[in-house]
This record gives sequence, structure tokens and C-alpha cells, in this order.
Amino acid sequence: MTTDILKAVELTKAYGHIAVLKAVSLTMKRGETHAVIGPNGAGKTTLFKILSGEVPADQGTIEFNGQRVEHLDGYKRVRMGIGRTFQVARVLNEITVLENMLIAVEAKRRQSGEVSRWSFRIHPSDATLDEAAAQLASMNLESVATSIAGSLAYGDRKRLELSMSLALGPELLMLDEPMAGMSPSDRLAAVQTIRNVARQQAMSVLLTEHDMDVVFALADRVTVLNYGEVIASGTPEEVRANQRVRDVYLGHEDQHA
Repeated sequence: MTTDILKAVELTKAYGHIAVLKAVSLTMKRGETHAVIGPNGAGKTTLFKILSGEVPADQGTIEFNGQRVEHLDGYKRVRMGIGRTFQVARVLNEITVLENMLIAVEAKRRQSGEVSRWSFRIHPSDATLDEAAAQLASMNLESVATSIAGSLAYGDRKRLELSMSLALGPELLMLDEPMAGMSPSDRLAAVQTIRNVARQQAMSVLLTEHDMDVVFALADRVTVLNYGEVIASGTPEEVRANQRVRDVYLGHEDQHA
């Protein structure tokens, strides 16, 4: 098995005459946490959409676990082991927090062959309930377990989405601004949870995040985008010391992608 879980080569994307990604390449080792950072409009979310299959690239290739996937629909990539959260939290707003978590836990149990049908529609097993409760507790959401998900504050919905994504146990978890809307204390708890789960499950994590404290607390490697181009890639220490990265973050406020 290849040591690279993800290899994207020269991904290019334009909307009309606007080039959003310009031959972007990125490689992730198995078990690595890799952050993609850059000013607003640098192309980070477009890169995530292409890697997850939400939109196609105009050019370039993507390998996941050594298999070419750039022509596969997003749901097929999910079945292969790619999970994702979004800038705007995506949860089932009409049902409770616990029911959202039960869906995620049972989806994982079905995929692994532990259960053959959606048993929670009748009555969830004790094992499913225990796992769902533990996942909510890891994000300090146990107190709102019976609340309708749509009634939660935005930061709480982000925590629920993150917890559901972690519960699915993907090989590669893509987190698009996972800490947006969270309080400082919730961010610290989320960082610890991501770190623990990634270590326990040998999960690879690819994230975008504006909070540099979160980036440098989690990332083994960092790639920096600006105007759709990779301007630096390396360890957090190498990127922090890169003068071009410092210049980009100190200026270039006007972005168009």
C-alpha cells in the first residue's frame, strides 16, 4: 500500500475568465494532518470542492490510496473513505442532535458490516446509543442532545457536524473552516478531539482554517495558497519563517477567487 493517501497533481479550475486554481499540486502522507491556508479568496474552498468531487477540475489528476478518482462522483469518494465538513455547517436541522449523531454512528456501523439495516428507526442498540453519546460528550454537546439541531447556535452546529464526521471514521477527513463560529474554549476542545481521534484511528486530516493557532497546533505540514497558486509548502516552522508567506498575510487584502 502506498504511503501517500492523497496525491493531487496540477489541478486547474476557472470560472469564465477567472482562474481560481492554477496548477495546484498537493501530496499527503498516510496519517498526516495537512493544513491549506491563505487569504480569503485564495482558492482553498474550490480546492476542497474538487478533491471531494463536488465540482470537477478543468485539468489535473487526483489519486486516493493509489487509485485515480478525479472522474468519480462525490458519493463514490465517500464510500472509498473520504469524509468532509463544510464552511456552512450541514446537519439535519429538523431532527434532534442525538438523532443526527445516531445516523452518523449507524452509517459507520453499516459500512463496517456491524449492522445490516438502519436499526435506529425502530430502536437504536445500546452500543449505538453509547457510541453516539460518547461522540456528543467529546464535543461538549451532551447537554443539547434532545434539542432540535436547527435551533442550535451556529458554533454548536459546527461542533455537531464535526462530531458526526469524526464518528464516520473516514480514512481521510477534510475539514473546511471547522472552527468557524466556535468560542475559544470550544476551539481548544475541538483541536484536542481531532488530534485524539486522528491518532486513535490513524486518520489523515486535510483542513483549511483561518485561526493560525489551530493550524500550528494540528498540522504536520502546511500548504499556502494565494490567488490560486501554491506559494509555499512545508512544515509549520518552514512556512512560518517564509518571507513570501509573511508578505501575503500582511498585505494583499483584495482577493478575487
